[in-house]
Amino acid sequence: MVRIGEYNELKVIRVVDFGVYLDDEEEGILLPKRFVPEGIQTGDSLRVFLYHDSEDRVIATTLEPKGVVGDIVKLRAVDVTQQGAFLDWGLMKDIFVPKSQQMLRMIPGGEYLVKIYIDERTGRIAATEKIDQFLSNDTLTVREMDVVDLVIYRRTDIGYLVIINNKHTGVLHFNEIYRNITAGDQFKGFIKKIYSAEDQGFVQTQVPQVEADVICACLTPALGVLLEHAWRGYTRLKQERGVVDFVDIITRLNHLLETREDLRRNVRQRFSAILVDEAQDTNRLQRRMVNLLCGFADEDDVSDRQTHSVGDPQSSARVFVVGDWKQSIYTFRGADPQSFDDFAKAVKARGGEETTLSMSRRSAPAVVRGINSLGLSLFAQRYEALAILDAEGPDAQATDAVPQPGTYWVTLPAGDKAGTKKPVKLDPVL
Repeated sequence: MVRIGEYNELKVIRVVDFGVYLDDEEEGILLPKRFVPEGIQTGDSLRVFLYHDSEDRVIATTLEPKGVVGDIVKLRAVDVTQQGAFLDWGLMKDIFVPKSQQMLRMIPGGEYLVKIYIDERTGRIAATEKIDQFLSNDTLTVREMDVVDLVIYRRTDIGYLVIINNKHTGVLHFNEIYRNITAGDQFKGFIKKIYSAEDQGFVQTQVPQVEADVICACLTPALGVLLEHAWRGYTRLKQERGVVDFVDIITRLNHLLETREDLRRNVRQRFSAILVDEAQDTNRLQRRMVNLLCGFADEDDVSDRQTHSVGDPQSSARVFVVGDWKQSIYTFRGADPQSFDDFAKAVKARGGEETTLSMSRRSAPAVVRGINSLGLSLFAQRYEALAILDAEGPDAQATDAVPQPGTYWVTLPAGDKAGTKKPVKLDPVL
């Protein structure tokens, strides 16, 4: 029996001028001539994809669509009508998304994450944006350390919600991501941890926590298997020795703060001040920790609303956040410069102030001008130029003159006798 919307291995039953017919145990399915490989004869087998043409006839092709029935893929809209939208999926006939299966009205040129399915009423291949109905964690078909196929679903406060093997959902934390990703991206990953309903502290279906090594998507399968064994051994070694790594420490602390109201209250009332330095180099997991310590809440996050219930006091500590998004250099290990902006919004939401230090008081004017020139060329209008301290301006008396390039003399200890000094000449670079 042939399967519409999937690949089939079929035998050639007859050759005609306009193509070949393939065996479907009935009259045969046409493979048009332009798709027939050279030298094909009756009795040969071909791997073909089956779908309906514009006249609703089952037809075969050797072209490879961007997805088959059951797949969740990102496709581009090429035409929109009153009845629905047509998306390009790599075949001569576009795939149809009924209006009732759209989240919002699609527009030509837009890209949408959809699931390919067989419409039960018409028997035709179609697509839908409403994919949640096809995803469930009630009965998991994966285990920890399994290598899986991932599709990025949507961004959350702690990372990305991902679709696992087109069946389940999981979480990919920001600190496990080492390149830019967007909804619809596909790559290999593996299951790092599965938290049960008991672990979560409330009744909920199992939620796999997925750690994906994005690099493996570009490497050989053998290296992916090697990585899987290495990670399995690393996890087992930590358990045997009773140790945790830095990620485990923050993850477990966040879990305790999220689920233990008594602990959360105690910690928030314990500190009089909280300082976050180099905030541009924090990742989302670390930001989550600070949010829980300070009592900051993201109203769009369900878990935040659960940890900020009535009677759950915010921290009385004074919060100071210092950073510079231009100096963010740790994105390779999950740092997210957006965290700095999010911190600033949270502080201001509690009546705090945002202060910009735009005056350079330690660099020569030539250095500041060079930095401004480079900053404007790299960041355009987002860059806020540094001001140069004028030695003759109002700050001159308070700061003395701005050091200029030249020659300076200092005295350093020299010789065996204590207190003996000699002058040393220094020539600045500038």
